[in-house]
Amino acid sequence: RIYQHMAAVDHYMLDKETTDALGPVMEDAKRAFTRNFANGRLVRNLFEDTITFMAARVSRIRDPGREALMQVTKDDVMKALDKMKTTHAATAAPAEEQKA
Repeated sequence: RIYQHMAAVDHYMLDKETTDALGPVMEDAKRAFTRNFANGRLVRNLFEDTITFMAARVSRIRDPGREALMQVTKDDVMKALDKMKTTHAATAAPAEEQKA
């Protein structure tokens, strides 16, 4: 719901497929980031990364209309989650090595 609120405040549109994917995405994020899970911060980071991927996608559209400029897709969200996981794995590995 935090994610959907952030999208609505900034006038982004989420279709049903994207909205339906958010529950499983958040559960996946909780499992992946369980040690440092801070719901608000994680959602904000996911949202900001999603908008970055959305912008990259839209930049490849010739003369995008308003809807294209405001539509967040499931793929945008999944790419953002993958980026967060990759970044987390890269930063968590050195920390784990230091403990050993």
